[in-house]
Amino acid sequence: MMQHDSIAKAKKVLISSNTSSVYPDNIDEMYCEFMTLKIMNEDYDASKAQLSPGGTVDEFWHTHILNTAGYASFFWDINDGDMVHHDVLKSLDSDELIEKRHEKTRSVSFHLVYIVYLYIFIV
Repeated sequence: MMQHDSIAKAKKVLISSNTSSVYPDNIDEMYCEFMTLKIMNEDYDASKAQLSPGGTVDEFWHTHILNTAGYASFFWDINDGDMVHHDVLKSLDSDELIEKRHEKTRSVSFHLVYIVYLYIFIV
């Protein structure tokens, strides 16, 4: 996984400030995988968001984006500055719309894993 200072900072803040929650050791990797899906699907415009993370990955995103300079630097380093935007009002969407975005995220993730599997083990 690419090491980025802003990711390390977000992980440290998330884990140290939320003592009542338990986060997977690889929460940073899960977050980067989600951002990879967003970038691959060109899902940058928050008002038209197609993909949404669940639970802990969303918490990580909220923590990361609070470090505005680090968040911007992350996208300059990985995506030539094209930033994935976040709209807090999307959390007020109906449960049906939120679940639709979660399902699309799972589907895109599954297909990506399948393509990588084919490339590694079949080709």
